[in-house]
Amino acid sequence: MNIFTLGPIGSYSHQLTQKLFSELIPTFAPTIAEVFEAVNKSKNSFGIVPLENIIEGSVTETLECLVELDLKIYDIVTLNINHSLCSKTKNFKKIISHPQALAQCRNYLKKNYKKISPESTTSTSAACQIAAENQDYAAIASEFTANIYNLEVITSNISNVANNQTKFAIICKQPNSKTALSTLAILTPTNQDEPGLLIKMLFPFQENQVNLTKIESRPNQKNFNEYIFFIEFEGDARQARARKILTYLEKDLQICTIKVLGGQTTNTKF
Repeated sequence: MNIFTLGPIGSYSHQLTQKLFSELIPTFAPTIAEVFEAVNKSKNSFGIVPLENIIEGSVTETLECLVELDLKIYDIVTLNINHSLCSKTKNFKKIISHPQALAQCRNYLKKNYKKISPESTTSTSAACQIAAENQDYAAIASEFTANIYNLEVITSNISNVANNQTKFAIICKQPNSKTALSTLAILTPTNQDEPGLLIKMLFPFQENQVNLTKIESRPNQKNFNEYIFFIEFEGDARQARARKILTYLEKDLQICTIKVLGGQTTNTKF
C-alpha cells in the first residue's frame, strides 16, 4: 500500500500520516493537488490532505480537487495544531508559512511583527526548509518540524485561538466499507436560476429528520456565475433515509446531480 502526503518531511499532514500509518514510509508531494493526482494514478493508495481548520474554515485547494477528481473520502481525522515561530536567529527579516498557517496566526503577527509582510509557501515544512537554509527567514510551523530542521523556537503556541484544530481527509479510490458517522457530498444544481432552489435541495433532509452539519457554496469553475454546494449530513449515504433523500433530489426532482464523497467513520483525534 502507498501513502502520499503533503511534504516535505515534517508537515502536519506528515505528522498525522505517522500516527495513522506508522508502519509505512510516505511519499511526499509538494502540493495538495499533487497528492490527489498521485492517489488518482496509483493502485492501492491513500492520501492525507487538510480539509478544514477551526479558524480559517475549509481548505480551498482540497475542495477543488474533490470536485475535479473521482476520489473518495475514506475517513476524516482531527489533529491538534500548535503553531510556533521558528528560525535560525532572532534577526530574521521575513516570515513564511502555508497560507492557512499564516492566517491562523494573524493576530500574533499583527501584534508582534506588523512591519513584516508574511509570505506564502506550499506547506509549513517547506517554510522550515527555507528558514533552515537562509537566516533571513522565520517559519511558522510545529515544534516537531522546527526540530527536524534544527530551528530555534522563538515563540510557541501562536495561533489565534488556543484550541486550534484541523480536520484531515484520508482520500482513496474506493469508498470505506465501514458505516460513516457523517457524510460529505457535492450538490450541483441543474438550473441555477430556479427561485428557492437551495431550499428545495435542503428541505428533504429536514422532512426526513436527517441533520445537516455543514453547507458551503463554491463557484462552479466550469460555468461562471454558477455555484455548487458542499453539504455534510449525519449518517451514511447508504442508509435508507439518506438514500431516499438523495434519490428524490437527483432522480425524482432532477434539480441537482450528487457526488457522494464519503466521510467520518470514527471520532479519532490526535
